[in-house]
Formats: sequence, C-alpha cells, structure tokens
Amino acid sequence: MSYILRTRWVYHTFIWVGAFITIYAIVLFSGPAPVPASEAFEIFLALLLMVPLIYTNFYLKTKLYDRRKYVLYFVTVTALGALGALLYQGVYRLVPLLSKNSYFQDFVNILLLCAFTVGLQYLKRGIINQYQLQELKARTAEMELNALKTQVNPHFLFNTLNNIYATNKIDPAKGSEMIIELSEVMRYHLHISKLSEVFLEEEIQLIDSYVTLEKLRLRDNCTVEIHHENVDKKLKIAPLILLPFIENAFKHGTHTRHTCAIYVAVTTTAKTLQMQVRNSVMPHKKTIKTGIGLSNTKRRLELIYPNAHTLDVIHDTQIYEVSLKIRLSA
Repeated sequence: MSYILRTRWVYHTFIWVGAFITIYAIVLFSGPAPVPASEAFEIFLALLLMVPLIYTNFYLKTKLYDRRKYVLYFVTVTALGALGALLYQGVYRLVPLLSKNSYFQDFVNILLLCAFTVGLQYLKRGIINQYQLQELKARTAEMELNALKTQVNPHFLFNTLNNIYATNKIDPAKGSEMIIELSEVMRYHLHISKLSEVFLEEEIQLIDSYVTLEKLRLRDNCTVEIHHENVDKKLKIAPLILLPFIENAFKHGTHTRHTCAIYVAVTTTAKTLQMQVRNSVMPHKKTIKTGIGLSNTKRRLELIYPNAHTLDVIHDTQIYEVSLKIRLSA
C-alpha cells in the first residue's frame, strides 16, 4: 500500500485505467445495445485530452497554490479551463464524441475535475501522512520499550547486590551462596530478556528462582508464601513484566528484625492472568531508591498491553498490595 501511494506513476496509472473502466461500464449498461469499439475509442480519447489539463493543474498548484499565491492560482486555472473547453470544442468537429457538450458545460466540467483531482491528491497525502504517523508512533514505542527493557537488568542487579552486601556482613557463607544463586538467576534473566514473549512457565521459573534467592537472606521473622498452581503455563507473556512487583515487595516489605510477610499468588482464567502481591509495610525501613522500579513496569504495561490490563494498588499503614490482570495470548 505504501509503495503504491509513494510511486506516482503506479497509482496514477491505476486511477486513469479505473476511470476508463468506470465510464465504459456506465455507457455499456446504460444502453440496450452493445457498445461498439469506436465508442470505447472515443472514451479513451476524451480521457486522453484531459491528461495534459490535469497535470498542468497539478503543476500550477505546486508553483502557485502551495506557495500561497491563491488569486494567481485561481486565475490561471480558470484560463486553463477556458482553453481546455476550446480544445474539446475543436475535437468535437473532428471526432463524433459520445457527449457533445456546450462550451460552458465543458468549461465547468474541467474546473470541477481539476478540483476533484486536487482533492484526491490531498486525500492521498493525508493517507500517507497518517501511515507515516502510525509508523513513527510504532517505532517510537518500540525504541521506548527497548530502553525500558535495558533498565530492567541493572535495576534487578542493583537491588540484589545491595541485599547480598547486607547479608555478607552478617553471614559470609550465606552471602557466598546468594552470589551463586544470583549467577543462575542472571543467566536465565539475560536469556529471556532478549525475547518479546516467553511462555508463562518460564516467567514463573524466574520468579521461583528470585524468591529462592531472597529467602536466603531472610530470617524466621519473615513469612513468604508463593502460589502458582492454577496457571496455564503455555500462555505467553512479555518477559520480566511480573518480577518487578515481587522485587518491590521484598525490597520494601522485609526486615531483619521486625515481623514481616510476603504473599504472591498467580492464577490464570481462560487467557487472563491475575497476580496478587502483598507485603508488610515497614514504616521506618530505609531503602535506596533508583527512580526506576514500578514506574518503569507501569510504562511497559501501557506499551505492551494497551487496553488489555488493569493495575490496582492498595497502600495503607499495614500492607502494600498490588493486583494485576493481563489478557494474554496463547
């Protein structure tokens, strides 16, 4: 479609051929007798005479109208219509055309046809501009999405290294174990982040690996529940779209001394995924903010699942709860 609209001779040829077929069909079905070949020639000749008039009008539009010389343009087009009508009147005497109009009628017809073809030109330009606008929006969204995806890995790594650093000061052996687990998670993390979609099973595996890593640094004062038994793991989802919510829960909802709890539940109904993440609120906990986190993920949801997701957040003095629904593809 874009090639046809951008290649002038191609779509102009289609227009002229279409005009000939349309006029011939009207003549063919409007009379009782078959249309002789001579009349088809006369239709062709009438259109052929119109070609120089139409393209002269296009030239005048480019040189005058597009440069805001409106009065001069209308004067020259009027003169073009007058000359064109004289041309048709002269041809009438040489060839018995199907429609022998008066001079005034030919003059009006030429002006109307010039206006119609200029309108078609603006319509074509509007279609191309709309196509280019949609293409630009798609490319911009793709570039933005890629930029957001490149932020996911550093954000995840930043949070986890902070946890390992804090754990290592208390229990070096556990810190070393966390580093080993982190290497496994990152290997998987880097693999799926290159894809536009992954099976939900792979995303669940990544969540399990991350939760296992986080549990290594937690003590008995923190309860962690994760449920994903009722999940159709063959559904597909954008990679790393769920993990940031769980990261956020562990980052802000856990403490080394105070009682805390993390609850994660993932289910699917038909092709709709539902995830609930709930964590305790630690009012006096100090955390380092990167400025990415959930705002990054919310933007990715808007780009990947426009009008196909809902995100609700409940935040009070006791709990922070996220409820997410996404319509997925099989």
